Amino acid sequence: MVKRRSIGLDIGTSAVRAAEVVVDGKGSELVRFAQVGLPTDAVVEGEVRDRAAVALALKRLWDEGGFSSRSVVLGVSSQRAMVRVIEMPAIEGKELRSALRYEIGELLPIPVEQAVYDYAVLGPGRPSGDGGVTLQVLLLVAQKDIVRDEIAVVGRAGLRVRAVDASPLALLRAVPAPEEDDALDAVVSLGAQLVVVAIREGGVPRFMRTATVAAESEEVVHAGVGTHIGAAEGREGRPRGNGAKRVDPVLEEVRSSIEYFLSHAQGATLARVQLTGGGARVVGLAERLAATLGIPVVAATLAPSYERLALGLDDEQLKEASWRWTTAAGLALWGSGTSAHAPSLVPPEIAERARARRVMAGAGAGVVLAAGGLGMLSHSRVGEINNARTETKVDQQEATRLQAEIFKLQSLGTVQSEVLTRRNLAVEALANDIDWVGLDGRIVKALPGGVRVTQVSFSTSPPQVPPQGSSPASKYVGQVTITADTTGGLPSIASFVRAMTRVRGLAAVWVASTNSASQPSGGAGVRNAFTQSLGEMQFSASAEVTNAALSKRAEALPGGAK
Repeated sequence: MVKRRSIGLDIGTSAVRAAEVVVDGKGSELVRFAQVGLPTDAVVEGEVRDRAAVALALKRLWDEGGFSSRSVVLGVSSQRAMVRVIEMPAIEGKELRSALRYEIGELLPIPVEQAVYDYAVLGPGRPSGDGGVTLQVLLLVAQKDIVRDEIAVVGRAGLRVRAVDASPLALLRAVPAPEEDDALDAVVSLGAQLVVVAIREGGVPRFMRTATVAAESEEVVHAGVGTHIGAAEGREGRPRGNGAKRVDPVLEEVRSSIEYFLSHAQGATLARVQLTGGGARVVGLAERLAATLGIPVVAATLAPSYERLALGLDDEQLKEASWRWTTAAGLALWGSGTSAHAPSLVPPEIAERARARRVMAGAGAGVVLAAGGLGMLSHSRVGEINNARTETKVDQQEATRLQAEIFKLQSLGTVQSEVLTRRNLAVEALANDIDWVGLDGRIVKALPGGVRVTQVSFSTSPPQVPPQGSSPASKYVGQVTITADTTGGLPSIASFVRAMTRVRGLAAVWVASTNSASQPSGGAGVRNAFTQSLGEMQFSASAEVTNAALSKRAEALPGGAK
């Protein structure tokens, strides 16, 4: 493998830092590192606010840092730049890129036209709910303005951006992963204003979060930045007051981020947490974080090898640099992995202009030799290219529109399937639902004169096939027990039985028991049959409830009861 040199550029809150790494078949080596401090508020929460000050610091960094090239991989670290691992249907190429546009709205509260994004396929995902094949996709997305601002300030310093990477990914790239293939570990960077938490499994990114550190923590993470490293220095600050109190928001941010990931990771545990960044230098912070998380917390090591003498640093400078070079070194390693595609957040229009400049530069000698002929050819070629670009743009817009329609139809099909499943469950649940209120009303309405109901009880029962002689279209689904009294004696009870037999939803009516309302004076509990037939009596009757008493609620559902 031919040696490849690459320079990573990290524009931090307190300083700009660059690391040059040489990669070959044997591994990687850090051969240069330097940093230059920035004025207060030149960069706020990872976003450039003072272009002139940052450009001046970058010029000084290159003038004094001794880097071999002006081509850099630029890092972006902001709450408006995100990295997510998502699962997508197993589609490829332009279709997958178009489909990812619809995921961006869930990540950033901005129109997709204001965002820049790229992706890398990590491998197969879990089967979808309908058994379809999915892909695990690493999606990088950022608000286009912050990327443009950083690229512009780098260009103002006379540097060229060949790729834009997400700083959380650079952290994982720069810090060695655990030797176990399936181990989970976290790399945490504590900067002047930002906390970055990146978690991986077997070297594959799984979770990344960038958060703003509470204001009271800034003084702590600035402490000691003034140490000279190589050619330059960073901004100096001194902690005041209760340091432990000011660090508390940092610990809380790291704890909440890690616990959020673990709560969605189905019982997974972290093997360790590796700390880097200026804020990680605070005495006792690693111990307090380990006690908070119950997980080993150590200082992050660097994947590329290095030699102090080759870097030109003394022992104190090397110790200081080891906390601050991680992101820059990881950016320098961009594109050195085995993946066929390394995602980059360079906006397409800027990448296109860069390609055009390279083409023009390469054609310079030819233009000198044959200016006239090549001029005509170039003019014709430009026309063809413009026409091809216009046609490509139209095709891409149409493909995007069609992909959107496909996703809408897929979503509609899923909703319809779920509605049908729930309706079927409701129909099944209402299959033997009895309209007790309606049945009770029909019973009261059918009562003959002289009968007064004192109690009615209803009960359901598993559907039973009626005995022979009953209507084959009916079945018994419940039972009614009625207690009543009458002044008409046995004839009145007979009228009650005939009336109940005609009530829709009742069948097999029978009288279970009768007794007179008062004992006759003739003696010792002996009942007079004649008095029973004409006087006040109490009786209890039962009847089977048929499916004619079932409610119509299932039929009222969308689509009916079928």
